[in-house]
Amino acid sequence: MKLSGRSFHLCLMYVGLFAALIVSAILLAACDDAMDESYEKEMALDADLDDSKVDLYVNKNKIWPSTIKVCWEQDGLEKEKGWIKAGLMYSWEAYSSVRFVDFKKCPFMGSPGYYGLRVGIDTSGAGQSYTLGLGNDLNNKSWGVVINSCPEYTTDTGRRLCMASAAAHEFGHALGFAHEQNRPESTCRPCIAGKCMPGETCRNGQCIQGPDGNVTIGTFDKESVMSYCASAHNANGVLSQTDILGATHYYGSAGRLTDSEVFNVDYYLNLYPSLKATFGSDKNRARRHWVVNGIREGKRAHPKIHSTYYLNRYPELAPNIGWGKNLDLNARALFHWMTYGRDEGRIGAP
Repeated sequence: MKLSGRSFHLCLMYVGLFAALIVSAILLAACDDAMDESYEKEMALDADLDDSKVDLYVNKNKIWPSTIKVCWEQDGLEKEKGWIKAGLMYSWEAYSSVRFVDFKKCPFMGSPGYYGLRVGIDTSGAGQSYTLGLGNDLNNKSWGVVINSCPEYTTDTGRRLCMASAAAHEFGHALGFAHEQNRPESTCRPCIAGKCMPGETCRNGQCIQGPDGNVTIGTFDKESVMSYCASAHNANGVLSQTDILGATHYYGSAGRLTDSEVFNVDYYLNLYPSLKATFGSDKNRARRHWVVNGIREGKRAHPKIHSTYYLNRYPELAPNIGWGKNLDLNARALFHWMTYGRDEGRIGAP
């Protein structure tokens, strides 16, 4: 059969459209498979959470309400206090419902009725960061949380990272989370000839430090911000996935990065059909998926901001918001958009 010129061109057009549809279907299937890995892992973790099993070593009897007052033991040191607050915002507050509030001068010791954390900054030059207990045992305890001023670093960039990451670690203790290396199955800090570093104890061949949790089910998380064995000191203040799961389990998943300016649950589910098929109308689980998986994976959850697009469009932002180490860039891009980018007229999404 011989086709006319017009028929021939129509035929080519339909063939092209058909081919495009096939390619699109293949790509969507591939994307769905990739997302399946993400949420299948979370489903397995969810099964643990349903049984109160979390991959953090936590004392569940020491949990605070999600809003926790903080006061300062000292006047001044405003720059250092700002670094501590930034460390909290980028860690526990970013992903969970925890909010540290107030940040005023502490009342006199013995003042009745104060319920919160009393925080000091060690400026001695030879100090270290520590807490005097776990969870709400620290309530109204003088100098209960201490953050070292990190004088060994000669630049503000180094001191900021040091203090902010120390804050993420120590306030993790304040939230009730013990050291990961204290878990019975940990093998990351073996005792040497039965001895450990000062302040540590050798137990079952492993060096432990500080009080234990009472929930130990789950797997040891070497890269936890609560682990002495993380690749970077205090994991550079960046929560691991299991840190986030534990925090959201005990304190809720309404983190700062679920603000309506960066997260729209209906948009998120409609954009990713595999997630919608999994979570259906359960918006709480969809929100938790966003904070545990979606942010780190660079997913999009709002029509006006997409972190990976934002970072690619403005590559000069990464060194600053990632503190020179590209820390948790997708999360920090969202923070930058909310705090500065939108008001500066930056374009957040295509």
